[in-house]
Amino acid sequence: FADLLYGEVYKTDDDVDNIAEDEVYNIWPLVEESDASEIKQFVDTGSFRKMRINSLTEEIVLIDSVWIRKWKRMPGGDRRVKSRLCARGCFDSQKELLSTRSTTATRLSQRMLLSAAANSSWDVESWDVSGAFLKGLSFDKVREILQSKGVSTPIRRVAVMAPANAWRHLGNFSEAFRIDLEKTHEYVLFCLKPVYGLNDAPLAWQLCLHGHFEEQGGRASLLDENLFYWKEEKVNKLKAIVTTHVDDCGAGAKNEWLTLQHKLLVEKIPDGFRMTQDDFCKKLKPASISNDRKDNDDLTPSEVTMFRSILGALLWLTATRLDLVADVCLLQTQVTLAKVTHLRQANNTVKRAQSVEPNLGLIFRKLRGPLRVMCIHDSSAAGNVRHYAQEGILVVLAEDKLQHFTEYGHVLSNDEARLLGGTVHVLWAHGAKAKRVSYSTSHAETLAAISGLEAASLVTVRLAELLYVPKPSIHSLLAVQERGVRQLPIDDLGDCRDLYELVCGDRGITQDKGQRLYVLALREARLSQRLRWIGLVPTASMTADALTKSMLAPPMMQLLSSGTVSFFNEEKHHIVLRSLPFMKQVEEHHLDLSDKELIREVGTLATSLWCASRTSASRTTCFFFWATLSATSSTAAATARPTSSPTTTTTSSSTMASEDDDHRSLLTFVALVLSTEWLLWGFARYWWQRLCPRRASVAAMEVAPSSGDSSPTDVDTSNLFSDDPVNERPDAADAFCQADLPAPEPDPRISNWAIEHINVLENKVRSLTENERALYDEIQVLRAMHDSHIEAIGRLNRDLMRYQGTDPNGLDLFTT
Repeated sequence: FADLLYGEVYKTDDDVDNIAEDEVYNIWPLVEESDASEIKQFVDTGSFRKMRINSLTEEIVLIDSVWIRKWKRMPGGDRRVKSRLCARGCFDSQKELLSTRSTTATRLSQRMLLSAAANSSWDVESWDVSGAFLKGLSFDKVREILQSKGVSTPIRRVAVMAPANAWRHLGNFSEAFRIDLEKTHEYVLFCLKPVYGLNDAPLAWQLCLHGHFEEQGGRASLLDENLFYWKEEKVNKLKAIVTTHVDDCGAGAKNEWLTLQHKLLVEKIPDGFRMTQDDFCKKLKPASISNDRKDNDDLTPSEVTMFRSILGALLWLTATRLDLVADVCLLQTQVTLAKVTHLRQANNTVKRAQSVEPNLGLIFRKLRGPLRVMCIHDSSAAGNVRHYAQEGILVVLAEDKLQHFTEYGHVLSNDEARLLGGTVHVLWAHGAKAKRVSYSTSHAETLAAISGLEAASLVTVRLAELLYVPKPSIHSLLAVQERGVRQLPIDDLGDCRDLYELVCGDRGITQDKGQRLYVLALREARLSQRLRWIGLVPTASMTADALTKSMLAPPMMQLLSSGTVSFFNEEKHHIVLRSLPFMKQVEEHHLDLSDKELIREVGTLATSLWCASRTSASRTTCFFFWATLSATSSTAAATARPTSSPTTTTTSSSTMASEDDDHRSLLTFVALVLSTEWLLWGFARYWWQRLCPRRASVAAMEVAPSSGDSSPTDVDTSNLFSDDPVNERPDAADAFCQADLPAPEPDPRISNWAIEHINVLENKVRSLTENERALYDEIQVLRAMHDSHIEAIGRLNRDLMRYQGTDPNGLDLFTT
């Protein structure tokens, strides 16, 4: 365990201790065997060549080297000596000029690998590359790659002074290294590639490994360069995933794709995978404390070291044992002021971790689509000891069983509450002190909710890159982050009623400016469909509660033992879900409306548009619904004006300003509908004028053929005439068919493809008035294609404002 704050390191496991120099002689046969195995790797990989020390030039950096030997625990339980010859890169004169960036896969990427493997019935393997750094790129190749990426790096020429016994082993494996052992001080090893201990060795290996995966068709994630994935491009189906962590790789794919198998990364269960740390947990040892020590006594220096060592081990254990997160977080805040009571609490945490049944951890069972991301968040209030609340956030991947919910609000029955839970994959788990001071429980819950939204958005973007976006780019992933993924919705669950009512608009807006911004951010996420459902669940069903308090919570133990979560109703507290209709453009005044007002506004606008597209008298109908909407908005504003509560206040001045903005936006909307309808009307008139005469000529050819030779063209007449009654045709079709238009001379050269094209266009015109949804889509397309008409619409808007209240008929600006 490394304490970065104080620059100190503490051991958490003594089974892999380093072997001191005085201990080597007692186990010399084992050391000799391990040293020889290490030197053989240098020879096999061509890492060195022999050089006389008097041949060194000024550009060559000379570094000494040492043997690092330690015990290594084998899978069978026995130990063996592991030797490593390392150059002492800390004395490298060029170390400040080197680019040493070498990253590893994130914990989220590792969990996404297991999640995808469980859902796709893949095998999972761990690939351990022995002697990885010696298989990296040469100095010159690393410099070439870095320069191509715009990173400057010096020319590297490095020589290593090796221990005497290293020359003996080198001579045994290669004649090129055989020298007189009494003259080892006259020779050095010139490095042909970065070796262990040099600062640029990790980067050289990472570039080599990543280059290999890219050559094999892998694509690095845009959000984690250490996650590679393969897809079947034709069907956009994920084929394999590999994550890299220095020289260890985790791979998931079908058995045919996995050609290298060393050992299983996790323990496989019948329908998925289990990630546990049972072996590590068994090795934890509590600190010994004298019985005469009082709880308020300060810790001695040795006890402080033991306290930090235990905390470091427990912190590593929380990667899979989420039930220990709250205890470890509380103890971490007392490191600098630790007392005997805190050391005893750490011992109790170790005993509790070892007292439960084994196989507690993260479980990844197969999920069947469609899928959803569920964010479960909770927060504890700040106390006398801590001014910051404790946040608990769980982001899980679950099966979507809520698609049949069609209403915007639901009070779940007992059977429906079961649909909210089920098998899940824990992709993100976070329990820590809040980043900001909270002044109330509602404020603390709001901070946890906004942190959960950010984490859920990140998980959604990462999953969308792998599963839903065919050719991901930074631009497309940013769009996913802003608007979400329709195939992968996010559901938000909490147990704070005050926050739930604030986000739904039932209590207006809080007076706390800090909390207000976060509440508005959550409202905007709902309006843009980044959040599909927001739910209020009983505290007894809150799985994230164990991340905020030191407790033995049944929901958390169920998650760690079975990989499932459950939600249930209480007698006076049923689970409630709410959602909002999608709004393509969210304006500022929408954030001040409650859910009911938003649903009413969107529903009235949709009704107005539907009526405007059904009949030839659409303008009058549109104005009728516009007036209705204006009256509704005014009533809603008047109703919202006196709203007040202990935590919320709504002023009349802001309501009046919002009402004026609504009025202008309604006028703009009406002008837009009318102008778009005029464009569609002209489009339909143009094509019917072009097509109806030609249709009449073809009919004349069939009824009264000429006395000459028949046309060589085989015309299909089955679609040339329609038996539909006149009153079932669209109004536009009636108007144009009854028009007195001159008929051209019959043209016998009409081909089948022309007739089919005419029929397609005719059906398209009919569908414009038969299906209101199709008309709405056409309106959206025309709005995007006719940006040049925006200026004209603006002029119409100003005319409408000028005639408002004086001449209602003046709004009918278009005539046919």
